[in-house]
Amino acid sequence: MAVSAASVGHLPEFSFKNSDWTIYKARLNNYFVANGIQDDVKKRAILLNCLCEQTYKLVYDLCIPKTPEEQSFDNLIKVLNNHFAPKASCLAARYKFYNAKKTDTESVNDWAARVRGLATHCEFGTELPVVLRDIFIMGFNPGPILDRLLEEKVTVSLSSAIEIAFNKTAVVNHFDLQKVVCKEEPDLHHISSGSRH
Repeated sequence: MAVSAASVGHLPEFSFKNSDWTIYKARLNNYFVANGIQDDVKKRAILLNCLCEQTYKLVYDLCIPKTPEEQSFDNLIKVLNNHFAPKASCLAARYKFYNAKKTDTESVNDWAARVRGLATHCEFGTELPVVLRDIFIMGFNPGPILDRLLEEKVTVSLSSAIEIAFNKTAVVNHFDLQKVVCKEEPDLHHISSGSRH
């Protein structure tokens, strides 16, 4: 069930099978702020109403011996956090982060977004801008884009590296397209050297 009657925004149903609790919780909080909802009883009712049947059943089981309706809003959030977003291991998150590579089908902007997302639980603190930039650059496969990025000074920012990679990708793609057209063109105008009848 979705909430929307005379309210700002739209709050979709939460299903643990196809939704990310951390993202949903942020959307839920934004919904409450946008609609001026501060009453915890109302917040709890909206949250419980937006759970799909399977998710509600899971929450019900997690709350026993009480029912979800007997829990405070804050306790429900804790129950959901503990189940769907347990504290991640910083070292495990860093392992994933440092081993990330850009896929061939991933755009420059999608790769940059994935790098940022992978850093979420790494606890880099003030080093975050440097490691984001480094992994963004080092995640490219060998080739003209990586070569161009490695020409930059160590002071290059992540945003500048993204722009450079984006521009170089556009140039490489343009020339790759021209090669395809040029390879096909001679075949179109090929004249047979054989005799005519």
